[in-house]
Amino acid sequence: MSNEIDKTLAFDPGNDNPEEDSGWGGESIKLDWSLEVGKEIGRGAMGSVHRGNLVSGGVVKDVAVKVSNREDDSRGNLRREAAIASQLSNGYIAAVYGYLEHEGRGAVVMEYVDGWDLASIMDRHKKLGLRFPQKFTGAIGWLACEALRYAHNAVVVDESSNAVVGAIHRDISPRNLMVDRLQGNPKIVDFGTGILATDTPEIIGQMGGTLGYVAYEALKGEEIDHRVDIYSLGMVMDSLVRGDNAFLRTVPRGSKPMEAIRVILEAQERGVSPLEDLAGIDPEFAGIVGKATVQNRDRRYGSAEEMLGNLTTYLYEQGEYGPTRPTLKQYLDIAFDPELPRHLRAVREGVEGGTSERFKKRVEEAKSRMSYMVRGGKFCLESLEDEGGYVAID
Repeated sequence: MSNEIDKTLAFDPGNDNPEEDSGWGGESIKLDWSLEVGKEIGRGAMGSVHRGNLVSGGVVKDVAVKVSNREDDSRGNLRREAAIASQLSNGYIAAVYGYLEHEGRGAVVMEYVDGWDLASIMDRHKKLGLRFPQKFTGAIGWLACEALRYAHNAVVVDESSNAVVGAIHRDISPRNLMVDRLQGNPKIVDFGTGILATDTPEIIGQMGGTLGYVAYEALKGEEIDHRVDIYSLGMVMDSLVRGDNAFLRTVPRGSKPMEAIRVILEAQERGVSPLEDLAGIDPEFAGIVGKATVQNRDRRYGSAEEMLGNLTTYLYEQGEYGPTRPTLKQYLDIAFDPELPRHLRAVREGVEGGTSERFKKRVEEAKSRMSYMVRGGKFCLESLEDEGGYVAID
């Protein structure tokens, strides 16, 4: 699939002195862009996602292209996503460059994030018997709160050219939170179910989001507000440190969607075992996650900014400087290092040797930069299996 897109750029340099006019004022300049759509890298109910290149004048920009199926609803969702997300400019939200239609299909052109999504991170850790560290979970939550604070307060123009305050994502989930490989920068992706704050009365009864991460009021078909995003982010953090989603555990295998919703609603009403009951969980961290995920939204954080304040205290005001984006990247490089599984087996079986100097050096460098992961002089990973919740790997 390839498509030529014509863009028109109109602007006024604002020069008040005609004698010095550059000659550009009020001009309309036609720009030719070529979109080259490559291999498929993902697929969902509404369509597929491809790698792509946006090319102009020899300049090539690496992009992701979300292509709809041929149904009207699919194209409509992509148009809405582009209309909302293209107006949001924040370093922790993947940029959307525009929408186009080609051969009966719609496509959103967006920033390509080369990295790990949190679902892959959670799966990797669980397979190794590890818990994703609470401090790094808190850091991802902290930066995601920055993005949500921005989105929930952004002024966005709706389809009727009215200025509206507030965009709600509605699908904060492990698949839609990524960490880029280059800088360790978390990004929220996919506003496919996103709405503006003024749209909430119109979608009563329409569930959007990923089961297990959808707030109680949304599952019940009640009117929602920005607090559904706070709940979903809290559930992502909860799932990362548990190793999986506590509500999805209760759903029998093979359940149909409506049955799954019923089971999860019942589980939400009963509640699940609190995080602080798990070995090695910091009570302050558990309290933050618990407040974000409380069933009654009036007892939740009232804003992303409020949650951000508690995360700031937890991460950076306890006498030690907490995680940064570079150390998050450094940790993930260790977590996804092909030598880690073998090294963990050797540690757990009490076997010496077999680890390369390269891997040992990587761990030593991490040890010198991550004091919050050092216990008894050893660099420790958080464990889902071992007594006390930690396993020393150096």
